[in-house]
Amino acid sequence: MERGITTITALAERAQLAYDTARDLWHGRMQRIDRDVLARVCVALGVQPGDLLTLEESDKGQYVPGFAVAA
Repeated sequence: MERGITTITALAERAQLAYDTARDLWHGRMQRIDRDVLARVCVALGVQPGDLLTLEESDKGQYVPGFAVAA
């Protein structure tokens, strides 16, 4: 990932996102993400979408999609 993004504010500025959107991404609170937002975050971090999208197994054996932004 691109170095230098260590705060929500830095992510919001670099990806040209509203602070609230960047905060929700940072803390994993997004239920859905627009392709435009995903593209902006990828460009800001210097990564591909597959580097950010995660799939984790929950306690109940179900798979839960996630979004890995914070380092």
